[in-house]
Amino acid sequence: MSSVPQSAAAVTSVQQAGVQSSGTASSDTAANTTNPNSASDWAEHAAGDGRRYYYNKTTRQSSWKKPLELMSPLERADASTVWKEFTASNGEKYYFNKFTQQSTWTIPEELKLARKQAQKTISQGMVSNASDTSNAAAAIAVFTILVLLLLRFFKCNKPNTIVLTGLS
Repeated sequence: MSSVPQSAAAVTSVQQAGVQSSGTASSDTAANTTNPNSASDWAEHAAGDGRRYYYNKTTRQSSWKKPLELMSPLERADASTVWKEFTASNGEKYYFNKFTQQSTWTIPEELKLARKQAQKTISQGMVSNASDTSNAAAAIAVFTILVLLLLRFFKCNKPNTIVLTGLS
């Protein structure tokens, strides 16, 4: 890894899991494991050469790799496999296996399945959110009807003054 230019020297990292950093952002940090840090602990920055790095204000850890806490579900799916997607100079996508060092033009089955599962999770979340919104709207409608029925029941001339008796 090339060193970070002087303008990004403010990036410091601590010894993490036995990996020592020498003032540059480390790619071998614990940022890629699930930890109790929240996404708000992480901030994205640009190094002097334009590359993005991430800094955790709580742990004072820096990383070239995007932490799981900041990743989208699809990014997490990609990070969960040994495959990394790249785009060739002609615009075609190819896939590189980080362990075997092999490349392929077709999307590996493992990556395809991880992405499919992430899409399914995203879709279910949207359906769940839509049904939550729908349920909230239904609850408001029922509440409004109940209030109107109560007003009619008590035959109030002044809707702002409803006196309920017998409640303890």
